[in-house]
Amino acid sequence: MKSINLNENVRVKLTDRGYDVLFETYIEKIRKLKEHFKKNNPEFIEKHGIGHIARTCVGYYKEPEVDSEGYSTFQLWDVMFEFGPYLDMAVDLPIETDILIADSSLNDNGIIYDSKKDNEPNYKAISLNSFVGVKLTPKATKILKSRKDIIKPQVDENGYTYFQLWQLMNVFGKNSYMGSDLIFDGFDMLIFEENLKEYDPIKKIKKSRP
Repeated sequence: MKSINLNENVRVKLTDRGYDVLFETYIEKIRKLKEHFKKNNPEFIEKHGIGHIARTCVGYYKEPEVDSEGYSTFQLWDVMFEFGPYLDMAVDLPIETDILIADSSLNDNGIIYDSKKDNEPNYKAISLNSFVGVKLTPKATKILKSRKDIIKPQVDENGYTYFQLWQLMNVFGKNSYMGSDLIFDGFDMLIFEENLKEYDPIKKIKKSRP
């Protein structure tokens, strides 16, 4: 069994739907910002305009950088937050089904694997359909109970609850952000070693979005 901290960087390949999701999220931030100022400080928005406020508070929209293999880098919790609500059965997925994890990000009984010193780190790929385990906090348990569409998941003798990775992101994604109450005890995710596939970059190269 391996584990990864949700603060670690992972690489994902965005689909066209994924780019749309990021832009829609950006627009939603501006909409909420506009509502906030209209309610709390209408004089300020009349004086400066929503465009100035958006540029100052949110910044210009910028698509994530894409590497030579077509992947973009996010912290794992950010992948959950941005794309989790859009991961479901029979939908247009925002990211392709494999997530790349550097060997150096995988813990083994508390020992961190060292990546290569002179080259790029080795990567493993995990499918969104793979099962992972987390220890739920009381807040996470409350969120799970509120989801009537979720069959009660399996819990092992060590207190870990197991979900398919896409389902974990779907259920808890919007509650995984900087400054939020902890969703998972320890902020770690358990991964079965058999679900980690060797990643061959030569076979996976795909042009980035034009």
